[in-house]
Amino acid sequence: DVYPFKYIIPEASKKSSSPKSESKDKERNKWDEYCEALRDLKTTWLTKLEPTEQSSTLYEELKVSHPDHLAIHVARLQSLESEKERLKEKKDVNKKTEKVEGTKEAEKVKEGEKEIDEKAVGSSEKGHGDGEKESRDEQKQKKIISLLRQIVTVADAVIKAVNQPSLLAFYGMKVDNRPDAAKIKGQMDKQKWSLLESLVRKGCALSELYIMLQDNQGHNESDELFSVLADAQLSPSLDEIDALMRDVLKFAEATDSKVIQFSILHALVLGHHGRALRFMQRQQSEDRLTRELEEKCLNSYRMLGWSHSVRHFEQSAPVRYPVSYHPF
Repeated sequence: DVYPFKYIIPEASKKSSSPKSESKDKERNKWDEYCEALRDLKTTWLTKLEPTEQSSTLYEELKVSHPDHLAIHVARLQSLESEKERLKEKKDVNKKTEKVEGTKEAEKVKEGEKEIDEKAVGSSEKGHGDGEKESRDEQKQKKIISLLRQIVTVADAVIKAVNQPSLLAFYGMKVDNRPDAAKIKGQMDKQKWSLLESLVRKGCALSELYIMLQDNQGHNESDELFSVLADAQLSPSLDEIDALMRDVLKFAEATDSKVIQFSILHALVLGHHGRALRFMQRQQSEDRLTRELEEKCLNSYRMLGWSHSVRHFEQSAPVRYPVSYHPF
């Protein structure tokens, strides 16, 4: 038997310039360009300003005048994140300074440079100074917690504004034959990166809050800092952090440079120290070695009971960080 087949090959659709886009370009005047440039300028400055009252006023103003512009929220997130990191670095520097001063003080006492009366006076002054330092540290900790809360709030604004199913459907599409496909792709890419950054920032903030809460669980429940962290309406949950990680993995790999910090914190929150070490070692191989990252690795080694690794990295630290090593 013979069955004839007839193949009809249609011509490829010609991509012509959209008349709508041309008309829109013609309608744009100098005033619209000025307004757009002014918006972008304010958004750029929003990342540079510290999160003060003026910065908050500018953010609220931009949010009201341009509610659909996601870059405003992303700029605010970057501003809050940089301020949080600055406070954390300042806190770490103060701890290192106190440690060095304590070592010098102990050496002086051993050498007999101070008499008993001076010791008594010094100890009382030191006790008063320690109280002030604790108060300052607590204030910094509260500021960090406040910044983390703000990061979560701003990130939620972006997450709610982006339609994730439609975004996933677009990236799941094999070919887009629409005339303005390039323009649509550009818009979708902007939404994707804004959403991804917001998910990662929120995940990191919630993870840090969760770790703080776990570290302060042994404290007195009447403690003001503990009560701030343990607020039922604000305290994060493992399910919420895990859901954020699942959303992140829809758009990027766990080892992506934009995501790896959240991957580390997510693993630490769940107690997966081996997985956290894998991410941290990857980050060490790609980026410059930092003492902060190595301290996190050492903590994971301790939690895993790898005393040999702890001993090796502690003893070889002066070789890797000679600038911060004090031989005397």
